[in-house]
Amino acid sequence: MIRRSRQLLCQILVAYLNASDEVPQKIKASLHQAAEIACGNVPDLPGPVVIGLDTSGSMGCPATGNRGRGGTTKMRCVDVAALFAAAILRRNPGIVVIPFDTRSYQAKIDPSDSILSLSARLSKYGGDGTDCSLPVIEANRRYTKRAFAGIVLVSDNQSWINSGRAFGYGQGGSPGVMTEWEKFKKAQQKNGIADPKLVCIDIVPYGNTRSPDRLGTLNVGGFSDAAFNMVNSYLSNDQIRFVREMESSEL
Repeated sequence: MIRRSRQLLCQILVAYLNASDEVPQKIKASLHQAAEIACGNVPDLPGPVVIGLDTSGSMGCPATGNRGRGGTTKMRCVDVAALFAAAILRRNPGIVVIPFDTRSYQAKIDPSDSILSLSARLSKYGGDGTDCSLPVIEANRRYTKRAFAGIVLVSDNQSWINSGRAFGYGQGGSPGVMTEWEKFKKAQQKNGIADPKLVCIDIVPYGNTRSPDRLGTLNVGGFSDAAFNMVNSYLSNDQIRFVREMESSEL
């Protein structure tokens, strides 16, 4: 039924997070199994990407915002971001996931983890401020010889930091997201990737973005299971399918 309905992962994660201690272990195990099956509905990307996973303190806020008692979800922004990274990683083994707050972390991936366990593992890094340039800096430092279709940054849109880097270009001479992105693009073009893409997903978007709208950059506000296919279509340069995904997403 999960395969036929093309069921994806967010609803399963919500059910899992709301399962109290009194819920039988057999049901929780079934949710793990359901998530594994649903992960098969996540698309294969056209090539490996670097995923910058924001694990800063502000990512602990509810993914749907505060709606008062009884209306606020238990699913935090970091849960959504970690699930996205875990699902893409499971379907695309060449993916590199870099958790970050005011420093970047080397994610430890256990192949035996279920998709929900891997998501929980990734969500536990960090807890400090936010510097969205760090995963791009880390990619430029460690992975210049590897070919990537692009970089996907997943955050709550809190792209500020007290060290001076902020909102794309940086301040006081500090490198920002776009400064490091230009370095990444040049390195990838040498690796044979003619048109690497940058995708910025803001789970709870406000008025600012990490990077301005420009050729080769996609800013996504909000999150649903549609994000998987939207990112895949954009990275694949499939403009017709990308527009179809946009039009089919309910506002």
